[in-house]
Amino acid sequence: MDSDAVENSTLFVDEKFEFPENFDDVDSISSTDDEYDEFSTSSNQNNTGDETSSSGVEIDRVNSLQLWTPEVPDGLKPVVGQMFESLDKGIEMYKKYAVIAGFDIRLSCVKKNKLKDIILRYVVCNREGIPEPIQKNTLDSTKKKETNHCLFYEDSKHMLKSKRKLDYSQQRFILKMSNANIGATQAHNIICQLKGGYDKVGGTKVEYKNFQRDRNCYIGDSDANLFVRKMNNRKLYIPNFSFEYNSDGGLLKYAFWADDTAKHNFQEFGDIISFDATYRTNKYCMVYVPFTGIDNHKNCVTLGAGILDSEDGKAFKWLLEAFLKSFGKQPKLVVTDQCPAIKQAVREIFKESRHRFCMWHISEKLPAKVKHNVLSNGDFKKRFHCLIWDEIIDANEFKERWTSLMTEFSLQGHKWLKYMFKNRHRRIPSFYRDIPMARLMRTTSRSESENSFLSQFFHYVATLMKFIDSFDSAMDKQRNNHRLLNHKTKTTLPKLLTPLPIEVYIHNA
Repeated sequence: MDSDAVENSTLFVDEKFEFPENFDDVDSISSTDDEYDEFSTSSNQNNTGDETSSSGVEIDRVNSLQLWTPEVPDGLKPVVGQMFESLDKGIEMYKKYAVIAGFDIRLSCVKKNKLKDIILRYVVCNREGIPEPIQKNTLDSTKKKETNHCLFYEDSKHMLKSKRKLDYSQQRFILKMSNANIGATQAHNIICQLKGGYDKVGGTKVEYKNFQRDRNCYIGDSDANLFVRKMNNRKLYIPNFSFEYNSDGGLLKYAFWADDTAKHNFQEFGDIISFDATYRTNKYCMVYVPFTGIDNHKNCVTLGAGILDSEDGKAFKWLLEAFLKSFGKQPKLVVTDQCPAIKQAVREIFKESRHRFCMWHISEKLPAKVKHNVLSNGDFKKRFHCLIWDEIIDANEFKERWTSLMTEFSLQGHKWLKYMFKNRHRRIPSFYRDIPMARLMRTTSRSESENSFLSQFFHYVATLMKFIDSFDSAMDKQRNNHRLLNHKTKTTLPKLLTPLPIEVYIHNA
């Protein structure tokens, strides 16, 4: 320990402190620090050759050892010949004594009779024993002799092993933090701030991290079994909960689930849905597929969710079949990206639904499809995007403006643009008017927004058990935000634009 560390330390035993060769000369014991001078002058000689300080430290001059006598009330001190009802109660008494005294105990040797009954049990200090020898260069005279001390301090009781064990409330706190994508180290920092200091928390960050490790080790290779069992229990005991899964050769391949709240949301907001695959949500590289709608506050709402081990046509067909089995009806409009597997699955399973590609993806294809000299014209891009994104009065106006644009830039025979015009009823927003509120969702950005929200709770190396717990936390937050907005809508009066009573009536309606 360097000199700066000694000055800042609260310990009253200096590592530089050395006993003189002549132990009989007590007055020759000295130190360079006044604090340790006080220690030496306050010691009292006794007839056994030991010295006792005012702090309870005894110095055995014969064996060159420092002995520590804890200050414990007489009623809690062990007494020779004391009897206990059982061995466990005796060990429990010594544990309580050790906690109050400020050290830890451990169970050592045990003796049994022929009937395997315990007749002798040793309870020792957790530091009892001979330390392993350390090789040192004895020829180096610059290094001073070091002594191993076994001293305990009142202000370090929270560091004892018995004090570092995590109770149920701490373990539950770690799990709740984990569901919010907060690691063990951050969870320890948070609980220390809540309780007012690190000495107020029973456990260090190492114990917190070890608990997370032990939990993952407990899950181990049974992760899929635990996940399926948990979801089947929900299906059995939670009303109107749907869960479907598919396995091949004992491996979990697909899964889909939706609870009662999601089904109610689908009844209200399920006319138009969007779904897209999300990567890196669990350690098995299974893609997460949320089905997203738009609620009455124009916010994203999750209508169901699934996980797939691949993104082929077979996987998406199974997922849509599970969706249809759980909800009982098809949405009116499905918006996805231009994935061929999704396109084929929607065409075969959702036969009554209209499938439309994301308008943003279509717009992004414009540079690759149109001539460079045409695309560099700012007027062309402005008029083209107006046709796609702006409101059009009717089909005749759209046809007139489209024909004028194609003629002006000599694009009448362009195959991609011609195909787009012929299939405008599937792609152009102006023709969405046959589906109510269809213009609320023209791109897959809703799915991307949903993925961004859920990424606050998911971690890419999470197990399936942690994944589903994080999903539940995300749904709780999403639905709580919906309740808050509903309350605000019902209790807040908007600023009226006119004094007409009909405006108040429309708002209250």
